[in-house]
Amino acid sequence: MTLETESIHLELPTGTVKTDAETRTRFGRNAYTQEVITTNTPLAVVFAKSIADVQATARYANQHHIPLTVWGAGTPIVNSSAGLTDGIVLDLSGLSHIININIPNQYAVVEAGVLNGDLDQAARKQGYFFAPDPGSKPISSIGGNIATNAGGMSSLKYGTTKQSVIGLQVVLADGSLINIGSHTFKDNVGYNLTDLFVGSEGTLGIIVTATVRLLPVPFGNPITGFSNLHRYGRPKQSRSEDFG
Repeated sequence: MTLETESIHLELPTGTVKTDAETRTRFGRNAYTQEVITTNTPLAVVFAKSIADVQATARYANQHHIPLTVWGAGTPIVNSSAGLTDGIVLDLSGLSHIININIPNQYAVVEAGVLNGDLDQAARKQGYFFAPDPGSKPISSIGGNIATNAGGMSSLKYGTTKQSVIGLQVVLADGSLINIGSHTFKDNVGYNLTDLFVGSEGTLGIIVTATVRLLPVPFGNPITGFSNLHRYGRPKQSRSEDFG
């Protein structure tokens, strides 16, 4: 699709572009951010359907010095994916394919728009799971999780998102596509660029595909408790006897 206005002329291989007021307003703020009072008004919203769309958009924005904001699922509570006034919003929700789940080697290859919860459910059908569990797990995208290094309640045991990412495909500002990392857990050759991009929040490039680690679903039922609830439930002042 080709977008041509007084201020922008953008050609996309397969994606679409919207410039209507309703769409521009909707992508000018994150709905989950309660503290935001004003809403920005981007020039246009690009709905990418392929990596080529992402490359074309990044290249155009870079050449014309137009601010570019990447939108995964729009779930941040800090308004971080809201488009800037007179900028372009690049929506990656259309890149939503689970490309491969490789159980023997315990990894999955997914596009950036795949929802965290969808990958987790797909893996669990085969006895594995995707460990990162931010509060927005059912509705947040893996690309967004990686860009922000999202954490969650399970981070104490399994680490944040960074510990589950072993490879990335990234589109740079000039539209070039790079592959970093690998499909193996141990890869000590060269610089660890994968960790550099995790948590970079779009400042280094646009994550379009990720290779992530899957873990076997633990056996048994988790049990948490105290050996003596009565003792630990006593009032604080009555516990002085514990110290003689």
